[in-house]
Amino acid sequence: VQVIPPSGKRRALGPDLDPAAFVQHSPWVGPLLQVDITDPQDPTPYWIFSVGRAAELAELLQAGIDDARHTDPSGRSPDG
Repeated sequence: VQVIPPSGKRRALGPDLDPAAFVQHSPWVGPLLQVDITDPQDPTPYWIFSVGRAAELAELLQAGIDDARHTDPSGRSPDG
């Protein structure tokens, strides 16, 4: 999960953009959020989308990713 500030939008949506990425861009919204896709069955490398409170959403998504990494497939936490 990566926050892209308004100053980095032109590059992220231009020369650095992977053509296989999912893009949802609203020009009037400042920052972008880039979320890498790690599913081997999905050819989409990442989603990149406009969001007003990108840093807050990035923290929530990262917390969910971290929680998922610390939970076994049955849904139980290794801590009990």
